Amino acid sequence: MRILFVEDNDGFARDLEPVLREIPGVGDVLRIIDKESAATALRDELIDLVILDLSIPPNSTVDTPDPEHGQALFHEARELRPGTPIFILTGAEVEKFSRGLAKFGNQVKLWGDNTAIETVSFFLKEEVDELLGRVRALAEIFGKMSAVAINTRGKDLGLTPIQDQMLKSFANLADGVACDVSLLSGGLSEAMVVKASAMDKGRKPQALCAGKLGPISVIRSEHEAYEKHARKLGIGACPPLYCAIDVGVGMNGAIFYTLTDDDTAPLFDRLKADPAIGPAVVGRVRSGLQRWSEAATADMVAVADIRRRLIDDDDAAAIEAKFKLGPLRNVEERTVQASQSCIHGDLHCGNVLVKSDGEAVLIDFGDAGPGFTSLDPIALELSLVFHPDAKKLGLRDGLMANLDAWPDVDGFVQNDSLKPMVAACRDWAHDVGGGDQSVLASAYAYALRQLKYDTVDPAITVAFVAKLSERIAAA
Repeated sequence: MRILFVEDNDGFARDLEPVLREIPGVGDVLRIIDKESAATALRDELIDLVILDLSIPPNSTVDTPDPEHGQALFHEARELRPGTPIFILTGAEVEKFSRGLAKFGNQVKLWGDNTAIETVSFFLKEEVDELLGRVRALAEIFGKMSAVAINTRGKDLGLTPIQDQMLKSFANLADGVACDVSLLSGGLSEAMVVKASAMDKGRKPQALCAGKLGPISVIRSEHEAYEKHARKLGIGACPPLYCAIDVGVGMNGAIFYTLTDDDTAPLFDRLKADPAIGPAVVGRVRSGLQRWSEAATADMVAVADIRRRLIDDDDAAAIEAKFKLGPLRNVEERTVQASQSCIHGDLHCGNVLVKSDGEAVLIDFGDAGPGFTSLDPIALELSLVFHPDAKKLGLRDGLMANLDAWPDVDGFVQNDSLKPMVAACRDWAHDVGGGDQSVLASAYAYALRQLKYDTVDPAITVAFVAKLSERIAAA
């Protein structure tokens, strides 16, 4: 456990700091004197507990302490480290002020433990023994989580220390002593998707989950979208939510979904092993999303509206300037008939997990919400070309050469082994999308967004955008 100790009184700090360091489970004590330096540490360091003297100087160049600087740091700590416990050291002269901060406190469960922990606690400086008792209790809880072993089978998954801690917290919540971890998808976003198994002392799994680790804003959006939209899908379309971790981990978070089959792998990997499974999996995904598509309604919309569902105006303008798209975007002023309903919003093959029996479940609902129904099947199809996992596994090799023929599905896939899957995706898009133009507009929106990334040569992507723009304009 790492403690940020903010105290400008050298004598008091010299007495308390070594005692804190001797507590089992405390790995480091970062002692800082002023508000500005402490705020920097909160942004840049991994902090598990804040011990804060309210009366501190504003920065390292000013010696005069004032409670207003401690108050400002208190609020900054709550913003930068939501759920991280803050122990406030008070004196009689700031007692009234301290009581005013009590309203910001609540109770949370940290590090996979079921103990409710106060996020804001107050201690008079003469009550240091009580403070040390609370630190010992926290360190014991933290130590149990920290003792969980991470087992990647020796592979470097690129886990950061905070991701490591969130995986240990998940395993601790499941009464595990180890967490077996493998990568499901890295993708193009800031988040990492893993398969995580919490193992007990006998190496028996206590929980098997798909976990998404990323910025707290991404995880909270995912959690909200799951509760609001994904739960309305039919049984089996998406895995049950196991837990979400979004307190005590800074500006990070994780969400875990229960899996029922250890032999669960992304559709990309399944297609690499057996391309023939593609149509059946597409059919199961389509069936899983049927409740959403059945509620669709068709209307005339601008191509720009379809594009905005995937990439906003500012990003589109930046791409236009960077790649000199110019008149290619004039097509966005045209209107097409398109069906709208709730959609997944990021339905690439890495977000379709296929079990050993061929059943499929969907994950990563952070972009779920109202949208255009043809976007999901088009995204699933085109991820075979544009997603980095398709490149890594060699799935796109037979498709790239014919990308300019994409509007004609037969000309695009020809004799490629993925032809049945591509055809299934395209049929799905036309069945639910509202017409040929909405399918073309969905592909246009997807391709334009891909210019934010470099998994495909930009010249090829620009040519693809141009072909789609030309076909939409010609109708």
